[in-house]
Amino acid sequence: MNPKGDQVRAMIAAQLIKFVDYATHHLVEGLFIGDEAEVESAVVEATAVLNEVSDPSSIQPLNDEMQSLSALLADWREYRDAPQGSFPEWCYRRNRTHTWWSIVYYDQGKG
Repeated sequence: MNPKGDQVRAMIAAQLIKFVDYATHHLVEGLFIGDEAEVESAVVEATAVLNEVSDPSSIQPLNDEMQSLSALLADWREYRDAPQGSFPEWCYRRNRTHTWWSIVYYDQGKG
């Protein structure tokens, strides 16, 4: 595989996006998973990789996901600095729409 080929770049960006998505999937509960600096670094790297793709139309879903996650992280940073209510409520009051994960906790027979 050509490490500079669009397909490889898309695969690298997709893995970085998955990392960011995982770190943010509990923000609906006000919980950030992992190190925020590492996640920010992944956003920068994924954006750079996506910007190097020769045919942006071929990776539009990845670009859309990256933009959504970047907006979510920007809102999280703003909320974290001055939290008022829950994070989803804070976003709603500011007309910022995000797709929230459904969180399911499984009882493992311990209680």
